[in-house]
Amino acid sequence: MVGIISRLLPCGDILIPGIDYYRNAQIFSWQGIGVTGIEIYPNAITLFYKNYGAKIKVQLGSLREMAFDQHLYQGIFCHGFL
Repeated sequence: MVGIISRLLPCGDILIPGIDYYRNAQIFSWQGIGVTGIEIYPNAITLFYKNYGAKIKVQLGSLREMAFDQHLYQGIFCHGFL
């Protein structure tokens, strides 16, 4: 799986809605891919920073309310996201 991801996204950033508390961002970060997450649960963000630190930016709120700047993402990873 890791090899497939590094071939598909050799550089750039991805957006992960519902980033949860780390496991969804880990594999991308290990490949040197920039990750931005968005999460609606403050407790999940607290656990995320406890487990991972501040290497990845996580925004609190709904994807519909996300403050998009002029940043262009190479992809969006949605796994089991409703």
